[in-house]
Amino acid sequence: MPPVDPTPDQPLVGKTVAGATNSALERLSQAVQESVPTPAAPNPGPPVGASGKTIEDMVKEMLRPMLKDWLDKNLPSMVEREIVRLTRR
Repeated sequence: MPPVDPTPDQPLVGKTVAGATNSALERLSQAVQESVPTPAAPNPGPPVGASGKTIEDMVKEMLRPMLKDWLDKNLPSMVEREIVRLTRR
């Protein structure tokens, strides 16, 4: 029996595949969360200057545009490589 083309209102993947994918992504998320070290200090420190921001806040603000730029440039190719690697199994 040939495969049936899904209609626009039908999902592209079946419930079993979607469930397995969701489970795999949940396990990946959990593994990533467990691999991140806990902060060295329980709090980000005292506010600096009149803005009330901590040094941690200021560093995050400075790094965010750089991280976004790097992700915009590199994430698509990284995802593509990983998809190719996983589909070769």
